[in-house]
Amino acid sequence: MVEYVRIYMLDASIVVDLTNLNPDVQFVKNNPLFIIPYGSGDQLIFNTKLLSTRITVTFDLTDGNGAGSNFEKLVLMSNKAGGASINEEVIFEWGVRLYYVNIETLVMGTKAGKGLIMQGCNMVLVPARAYP
Repeated sequence: MVEYVRIYMLDASIVVDLTNLNPDVQFVKNNPLFIIPYGSGDQLIFNTKLLSTRITVTFDLTDGNGAGSNFEKLVLMSNKAGGASINEEVIFEWGVRLYYVNIETLVMGTKAGKGLIMQGCNMVLVPARAYP
């Protein structure tokens, strides 16, 4: 069974399938704690219960940064995301899970001698809500 990793605009105007691009997905849930040290090694811990979630996706691009490339599609998608129109919403698909997301960070680049291959590209996504 293939675990799909895709990111696309809700209206399907831009679709990037990362499934075959060596994706590594990390789901990070953060619960910041407020810690007050006192005495000799003792501390008070207050659970703020302000949970946040980030999805970090690392992948390799193999088609360079020219017109119609996945590089260009991801840049266009990150520029459009979060707009007022419902068609500008971005969906991230990871296996059977779907999330409405905002692209917080997009890092893509290459090294001399690598040609069109961009290894270790990275995206940080912030889920707005689960897809119905």
